[in-house]
Amino acid sequence: MSSNLKPALEANQKDAYIFSLEALAKEVSYKLGKNLDDFDFSDAKSLGAYYVPIQDSRVVLEIMKELGITGEIVMKNVRGKSYVILKGTPGNRNLLRGTRYLSNNPQIIKMAIGTKAVSRSIVKGSLVTLIITVPLSIADVCLKDDFTMGRLFGTLATDITKVLISSGAASLAALAVGAVTTVAAGPLIAAIFVGVAVGVALESLDQRFGITDKLVKAIEEEMNTLYERTIGEFKREIRRVEALMDYQSRNGLPVGEGIFY
Repeated sequence: MSSNLKPALEANQKDAYIFSLEALAKEVSYKLGKNLDDFDFSDAKSLGAYYVPIQDSRVVLEIMKELGITGEIVMKNVRGKSYVILKGTPGNRNLLRGTRYLSNNPQIIKMAIGTKAVSRSIVKGSLVTLIITVPLSIADVCLKDDFTMGRLFGTLATDITKVLISSGAASLAALAVGAVTTVAAGPLIAAIFVGVAVGVALESLDQRFGITDKLVKAIEEEMNTLYERTIGEFKREIRRVEALMDYQSRNGLPVGEGIFY
């Protein structure tokens, strides 16, 4: 058994590398082939925001391939259950050979067919967008010389707000289109178009009116005020006590009188 154990352990051996922050920055710079100061994380974040719309566009093509460009569906509630009814000839399809599916059917959800499936896709897409863009935002802020916690909180707040607003607008668009058309790909197409358009508009408004910068300034002012009311006041009280005790000590008075007793 021991002869079999050694090869098994060696086959599952993993190497762990521990980097200091400086060493990690140098390693990343080497891999990128450029200094981190020259790397524009904001551009990477902008590109990352389009990952989900690109993936959704591929799903639209899959829907059209499976059901046809103008393939139709009908949503119906039967005995408290929501169904997606597929129009057309089942024999012409590769995956969805049936005519009726529950709206929470895994294949229906995966292909984002029906407003409920599109809504789920939008929620999932929002989470993926945040997972991609938030780390890039953190890196962008933290690697700058003027880094402050206020700037980090302000930037993350506006980024998350933009994603939520864009996702909300996309959901409303999908519901609206799903209510007026039976084209299977219609709600998802509307969600993609409106989501991207609103996202671009919000970014433009932010750049034009400096919304993020104003929020950062407000957060930093509030943090400074809070600091002065708490830690700053505590430090001032410590200095007052030290000065009083020093005065008592130098003048032969009972040290700590009036403070501790």
